[in-house]
Parts: sequence; structure tokens; C-alpha cells
Amino acid sequence: MKERIQERLENEFNVYKEQVLALDKQEIFDKAYETAIKQEIALFFAECTEDDKILEFLDKFPKAEVLLDYLYGLWMGADSGIDIEIFDTLEMELQ
Repeated sequence: MKERIQERLENEFNVYKEQVLALDKQEIFDKAYETAIKQEIALFFAECTEDDKILEFLDKFPKAEVLLDYLYGLWMGADSGIDIEIFDTLEMELQ
């Protein structure tokens, strides 16, 4: 199951990457954040082994939809942003 999810996300990221590379320089620059987050999502689930419930949900996600876009949408809709990560990292550094 995990391998299917990994392969699916990797394939979807490769399709996304090809679409971005076909854009002009400014459009590529504008998509930099989305690209970085989608790559992090794909890498996260490549290493994810902890939660079978989440993996089962992802494995059943409709093949007609782009799972990577769905996960990116969840990230963009999340209340926490990079600011929390930055402050947490700084707090750990200062201790």
C-alpha cells in the first residue's frame, strides 16, 4: 500500500514538474512555493510509516483526481504556516 502511494505521488509530481518546466521564467518563479511544498509532501509520504489509517485513506483516494493537488490544498488551507516552524526552530536553537 505504501509503495503504491509513493509511486502515485512521485508520478504526479513528475507530471507537475513537466508542466511547470513548460512555463516561462516568471511563471516558474511564481510556482516556486507550490513546487517546493508538493515536493516536500511527496517526500514526506515516501518516508511515512506511522499511520496506517492515513495510508489507507490515501490508497483509496480516487485515481481520477490528483492526490498531490488534494494534499497541497490541505496544506494551503491549514491554519499553521511557516511562521510557527521558524519560531519553533529558533526557540530550539536558543535553548
